[in-house]
Amino acid sequence: MWLWRLRCMPKVTSIIFFFLICAILSGCTASTPNMTATLDWAVAGTYAALTLTPATTLTATNTATQTPAPTETPTPTQSPTNTPTVTFTPEPSSTPTTTQGSSDTGGWLIDLHVHTVCSDGDNTYEEMIQTALAFGIDLIAMTDHVWCEDVAEACRNETRLVCLPGQEVSPEKHILGIGLTGPVSAQQSYADIVAAIHAQGGLAIAAHPFLLPWRFDENELVNIGVDAMECWRSSYPEDDQRQQELTAQYGIPCVHNSDAHEIFDIGTRYMECSMEIHNLSELEQAIRGGYCQKKP
Repeated sequence: MWLWRLRCMPKVTSIIFFFLICAILSGCTASTPNMTATLDWAVAGTYAALTLTPATTLTATNTATQTPAPTETPTPTQSPTNTPTVTFTPEPSSTPTTTQGSSDTGGWLIDLHVHTVCSDGDNTYEEMIQTALAFGIDLIAMTDHVWCEDVAEACRNETRLVCLPGQEVSPEKHILGIGLTGPVSAQQSYADIVAAIHAQGGLAIAAHPFLLPWRFDENELVNIGVDAMECWRSSYPEDDQRQQELTAQYGIPCVHNSDAHEIFDIGTRYMECSMEIHNLSELEQAIRGGYCQKKP
């Protein structure tokens, strides 16, 4: 309360001073000055000044102090972690893809002794070809024990690898005819069989000539005119050395074939040649020229 009165003192003083001046002027200007009336009027004005307060001073300004709402500090948005995209790269296949003339060492892989279900084989022509392709064979000869025209036709029209139609002519001892155009009868002498094969433009190869029970007599072998002989699967360890001696002595080249009767035989034995072979003439050149080596 005393604070309120202190704030009002300047205004009260002004009012008292105003009434005193008015009283004095009123008393002095009257025709007959009356000091008593003047003092009474001054006292009354002073009392009014002390008791009366302007309305504006009686109204308390009750201004509420507004506490500002706390400022919400935004939580920093965490950028999502960018998970790197992993690109899966398959590992290379352990089995190399081999095209014609592009084996691991750059040579041509050939197998000149393969059978199908047409004679005593366990698999079809297509199954044997697919297996040969998977292994990487570049040239193959189909040599069933009898002439199979459907196999020969498929072989002649083959485009996935070089295929030569043939026959394993099979009297008591066997002779491969490679690159034939038709059947060769087994009901004739071995020299005549070789001649019949040559008459068709084919190559005559003695099949496993040191393997019982199809073993050739050496004198017969070197005199019937074969173009080559298979040098493997000998009945006796010393036969391998003897074949090498016959090759050197009589100029009969060795060839190495699988004699495959099922798909699992493909690739067990073959030759790798250091020249491309697209036909029978190039095959003869490769064999006679020593361009082909036993594998594996």
